[in-house]
Amino acid sequence: GASQLPNGQPPSPSLGGGMALVVDDDPCASCYATIGAAVAASSPGGEIDVRPGVYPPFSIEGKDHLAIRGVNPDAVFIDAGGGPYGIRLATTVGDTIEKLTVRNAQNAFVLENAGVGGYLPAQEDRRIQLKSVLVDGFTGSAIQTDRLSTLSIQNSTLVGAENHIRLTGSIDPAFAQSWADLSSYPGLPPTDVGGALVGMGNTLLFVRGNGSTDVIAYDLQTHTAETLHAPLGITANSAW
Repeated sequence: GASQLPNGQPPSPSLGGGMALVVDDDPCASCYATIGAAVAASSPGGEIDVRPGVYPPFSIEGKDHLAIRGVNPDAVFIDAGGGPYGIRLATTVGDTIEKLTVRNAQNAFVLENAGVGGYLPAQEDRRIQLKSVLVDGFTGSAIQTDRLSTLSIQNSTLVGAENHIRLTGSIDPAFAQSWADLSSYPGLPPTDVGGALVGMGNTLLFVRGNGSTDVIAYDLQTHTAETLHAPLGITANSAW
């Protein structure tokens, strides 16, 4: 974290067990008045503890693995006042937002190139982490994220408009999209009430329903179907 507080003193012991900068909206010689000011003074890997109060929106840019922890979501409020975001994270990875409430925002959280690479094996620590967060009263989305960002949400509540998560930006051109109606596949037997369908590689496995004991294996490459007889006593409506 940052080497000293506004009064020149070193950071205080944090809620997470390390040393942290402290934010308090009540005047305090050893505190920052806003979270944004503490973020600006912090270093990657630092910690910021937020005391009870109401705070304006803020951004985190290029501060990898920064942890911001409120004392309780019922006591720490980020009030956007109807603005475009409550908390914005950009070009940063591994940051944690914990135990606070974001309210009255068009988009509570906005992610722009944040947590990039967090979908890769053994790189989950690059994801943005939301823990014990309450989002209340958004009008656009609880989380607006581009298609490169990654995010983990734990023990959190999102309350507001219907669009809880909104994706922005263009789809990766390397991603091959293929959509087709099943009725377009030649030789695919019809299904009935109680049927089920699951994909397994290049094969579709499904049951016809209506009490049938047959499982149909349909090859998507050869467009041929094979009937597999289920064991005695197993039907399409059974849990198997």
